[in-house]
Amino acid sequence: MPGGYIVAFPTTRGLNQDGVIQIEGNRFGEGGLAPDVRVPFDEETFAQVFIEGRDVALTYAVFTLTNAARQIAAREQAARRQVVRVRERCLPVFGSRGLTIQV
Repeated sequence: MPGGYIVAFPTTRGLNQDGVIQIEGNRFGEGGLAPDVRVPFDEETFAQVFIEGRDVALTYAVFTLTNAARQIAAREQAARRQVVRVRERCLPVFGSRGLTIQV
């Protein structure tokens, strides 16, 4: 390989009885979990890992968690706007004491 790099790939992988890769499992092959985000291993990520020395898995994790946090924040903001609209509609009817709804 260029630059004297050596690449080694595992010759086995832990699979459960359905052929699904197991990340964590016991000596009987029980347990494990499937990854939520799969990091592609292609020419681009190969170069990032072995030539540039980047942590591609960490990059994907940060990207995924950042997007999830943004989606949660957007949903919370939409819910807060809805609460404000309900208060504005209820104020003329119920006065300053407002309306309490228990769900």
